[in-house]
Amino acid sequence: NLTLGYNLPAAVLNRAGMTKLRIFVASNNLFTITGYDGLDPSVGGAADTNFGIDVGNYPITRQFTAGLNLGF
Repeated sequence: NLTLGYNLPAAVLNRAGMTKLRIFVASNNLFTITGYDGLDPSVGGAADTNFGIDVGNYPITRQFTAGLNLGF
């Protein structure tokens, strides 16, 4: 997981009548570090007996989020 954010300085916000403005972007499942040759070592039907066998399942998807936190 990775999150990057920036809080705008108070001097800039006072002119706009705001007390807080934070801009952020976040990502989940950005990359997997492993020696596994398949798509993703965490997928599979019977993890107890077939650990590391992906049986053709889709890998876990990446997620991206962006947002604003505002205060007035």
